[in-house]
Amino acid sequence: EKIEVMKGASSVLYGSGAATAVISITTKNPSKKPFAVSTTSMFGTDRSAEDDGYPVESITNNAVISGSVGKFFYQAEANHRYSNGLSAIAAPEGEDAFEADLFNNFNAKVNLGVNITKDITISQFVAEREITSSFPAQYDSKVYNFDNYLQYNFGKQFKAIVGLGGNLSKMNSFTIPFGDMQFAQDVDEDTAQFNFFDPYVNV
Repeated sequence: EKIEVMKGASSVLYGSGAATAVISITTKNPSKKPFAVSTTSMFGTDRSAEDDGYPVESITNNAVISGSVGKFFYQAEANHRYSNGLSAIAAPEGEDAFEADLFNNFNAKVNLGVNITKDITISQFVAEREITSSFPAQYDSKVYNFDNYLQYNFGKQFKAIVGLGGNLSKMNSFTIPFGDMQFAQDVDEDTAQFNFFDPYVNV
């Protein structure tokens, strides 16, 4: 729907990563029609100036299904991005090739809700995200998000939101220590867990 860059320190509201600015992304609302579909696909080569040919090394796909039936609305979205060959680093001549610099990202989200009245809305969504990468650093991560809220509009200027959000995530990471030839795990999912449940009230 829109992307806003809100400049200025906002750490009190959004955490330590918002010391200078916040990028606010507002997603599109479900379609007013009973059923609507939107799809996008992009293909790229990721070739360097030294490469010959144009092999497809990057693929991005997006699909959204949404609609509204009476007071109920729904939206389901899936995104996938695959890239293999972004790095131009090559093994010395005569030596074994380096591992492929694979990057694979998958996102899915389902949103369901009901407009009880024109001023009261109940909505909930569940999202999943998986990322894998193989070179020059290996990592894999899984993230699950959810949010359930009730929104009440006070005219056109004010609204109150009461909800419960949460995050469940884990990650494994491997790098090659300086002077070594093998990957070593430096972060494991037992320590790299970021789980929380967040009840909130906003006006």
